[in-house]
Amino acid sequence: MTARILFVALCICLLCGGFPRTAQAQDDYRVLLTDKKYSEAFALIQKKLNAIYDTRIEWKRIPTDFITAKRLEEKVNVNEEFKKRRARGFFIEENAELSGLHLDAARCLVAMEEYQSSLNHYYQSLKFKTVEYEKDDVIYHEISEIYGKLNQWRGQIDALESAYSLNPKKFGYSLELGKLYYRTADKKRAIFHLDRFVEAEPGAGSEPSLFLMLANLHQDTGKFLKAVEYYKKYLEIKPDDAQIRFGLGYLAFANTGDYSLARQSLEKALTLLPADDLYRRSKANEYLAEMAMKDLEYARAAELFLNTVKFQDEIKALLGKKDQELASFNTSLKQLRGSLMEGKKPELYPEYEMKLEELARLERDRKRIFYEYERLGAGKSRWGIATAFERLRKFDEAIRYYKEAVLFNYNPAEARDRLQKLQLKINRGY
Repeated sequence: MTARILFVALCICLLCGGFPRTAQAQDDYRVLLTDKKYSEAFALIQKKLNAIYDTRIEWKRIPTDFITAKRLEEKVNVNEEFKKRRARGFFIEENAELSGLHLDAARCLVAMEEYQSSLNHYYQSLKFKTVEYEKDDVIYHEISEIYGKLNQWRGQIDALESAYSLNPKKFGYSLELGKLYYRTADKKRAIFHLDRFVEAEPGAGSEPSLFLMLANLHQDTGKFLKAVEYYKKYLEIKPDDAQIRFGLGYLAFANTGDYSLARQSLEKALTLLPADDLYRRSKANEYLAEMAMKDLEYARAAELFLNTVKFQDEIKALLGKKDQELASFNTSLKQLRGSLMEGKKPELYPEYEMKLEELARLERDRKRIFYEYERLGAGKSRWGIATAFERLRKFDEAIRYYKEAVLFNYNPAEARDRLQKLQLKINRGY
């Protein structure tokens, strides 16, 4: 009777598709991945990993600092061990199953935004496979993205460098690396990767900021002609960028000696700069004036130097207004503080805090305006005007501006000497 019951049960199982298959059940996580049920998929993957490691530990000793039996991320943080390593075969053995499970676990954790734990699984995945060129770069790129989410730029760069070394044909890696290095002191590495991307990708011009980055990098490293080349490429796409026109003009004037390009760029910048950009307007006139002096165009130089003085005076007037505004604001703040200290109207304390923030903003604005005024070199401009007028034999005007140069303490000894000589010329009638 018992045998008959067992036979019937067997038939029913076969008709229903057989006995449950443990391996298939454990592989069902792939269906869950397809359905984006990452938490459930990760639980099945972890269960399978635990089962494998439990079995392996019984017959093979594996150092605990390389593999942890069940709770990898709890027992050992392998991130510190591997995050500075470049792509190479730091594996324990070739095991496609374990490598694939760890990789899938890592991607589940990324989707679950558990980034630190995901890195552990990424590195475990790499320890069970030999590095494959033009394939495993994808894994390192994913790792670099995780470090980016964690705001750990050093790990991000190292992982991305590994991806690049495994597949240099993907020029997008150089683009990402160039942008990352741009924010560091490693300017040469930034130039290498950005140059490499721009030269290889014909569509690089669709992102003009790359040309601007390269121009800045080459200028910072003293490669001025290369910087000019990239500024020009940028301006071909963004011809109305006034600040870059001004920057190119200064670069050509101060570093390459290309006065033709400097004049063209600075004069164009003056037509594009906003009216309230007094600092650049003043400096553009100053550079144009100095070039006119070198070309013996003294009347033109005097005119341009006088323009710089006009802009300097406007900035000085703004500084005066800012000082008055600060004085008035401090008076009202003092009154409010007094009321609070006397215990009157405590409900005004939030207003007091807001006023402190406003005071900090006003002081920053005042400091910026003062810094701009100091950098304009008011004494230098007066000296330039006086020199131009002296060459034009307009001695009275020259004397006036040499005196102003003395007041600004610019070349005071030489200015006094010239004042004496000019006064003698006037007294003698020539």
